[in-house]
Amino acid sequence: MNDFESHLSSLGSESIKAVLQNRCSEGFSSRTGGTFYDVSGNEWPMGADAPLRPLLQIVVDELPNIPEQISHLMGICIYIDNDYVTFDILSEEGSEFVVREIPKGSNITPLVNPAQKKFEAKDIKWETFTDYPSSSDFFEWLDNQNIDYDYESKELEKALERYRNYGFSKINGWPTTIQGPSYDKPNTKGCAIQISLDIEIPFGDSTVFKIEWGSKIKNWYCMWETC
Repeated sequence: MNDFESHLSSLGSESIKAVLQNRCSEGFSSRTGGTFYDVSGNEWPMGADAPLRPLLQIVVDELPNIPEQISHLMGICIYIDNDYVTFDILSEEGSEFVVREIPKGSNITPLVNPAQKKFEAKDIKWETFTDYPSSSDFFEWLDNQNIDYDYESKELEKALERYRNYGFSKINGWPTTIQGPSYDKPNTKGCAIQISLDIEIPFGDSTVFKIEWGSKIKNWYCMWETC
């Protein structure tokens, strides 16, 4: 293993990926679209003009590794506006972006989905894997180290395939870069949720939502990029 591959290997970060299933079961399960659950008595979240769309429901006990940040929860439900979400936005009832937490021990009930535009309802299976930075970050490292390397070589191509960034929906790991800045380190603490290409987010060609808990502001916030 040469210096380049040794460096790539050392950057691996444990993550949890969302694997979409070609079905949507009844009951409380991790999913995109379809029926979401909430604490009994709550109603479907509304935006300024219409019901929000059910983007992602995470059932915490279904995760193979549970981040400490959400270990006190039964579930997390993420809703977005039909047409647009501000690039940098906090979760707030009545806005374009709402994250609802379901505490452990809650009495829950399915909510009727009134949204006119709906994501295809699919269950999600969670799997652990090792994640790596986007390839643009690798090239930046090569440039900083002044390593003379053939960027068109088969060896480099194979290394980038072996140590690649998982550009789909996941929890923690390395954020996927589209047009934003390079990332110096992966998400290893808290709970960073990436929602990406495998779920048909209606903004641009290659949209990535990055949703995290802000410990200082005590709220969930969303940043996203696209091309």
